[in-house]
Amino acid sequence: GSSSSTVSSSSETEQTSPSEGTPPPPVLDRRANLIESLSSITPRSVLEDKSRPQYLAVSWLTDTDPLHVPADDLESLATRFAMVCFFYSTNGPEWVSKLNFLTGKSVCEWNQTIESGDSTHTQGVLCNAEQQVTGISIGMWHIDSA
Repeated sequence: GSSSSTVSSSSETEQTSPSEGTPPPPVLDRRANLIESLSSITPRSVLEDKSRPQYLAVSWLTDTDPLHVPADDLESLATRFAMVCFFYSTNGPEWVSKLNFLTGKSVCEWNQTIESGDSTHTQGVLCNAEQQVTGISIGMWHIDSA
């Protein structure tokens, strides 16, 4: 038989071997990609520590988030990650009202307008006209568990 060799330094992703089996499921790729991106703002050891809200946030972004923010959109990903971390670090699953947190909506819609007498105010994530998070307003009745 004839032998041929190909030298390629930039096409490692194109090389496959039958002995490697099937590629990992996309969710594992997404988790790895998210951790890689987020490790620029949060230590990898924190992202992988199952006892931390950051781990829960990565899990939610990987497995549940219908928005699927791309891992390479670090600004949007970091903002969403921070808001999910806030939710988990304040015992969000036990909040009386979830204020639309952990929905497929933009984080700027993770809030509710509350009417109190003749005034209204927004509880949850607050954003400016450019859709940048400017604050979080949470009344104690949301954070206290039922």
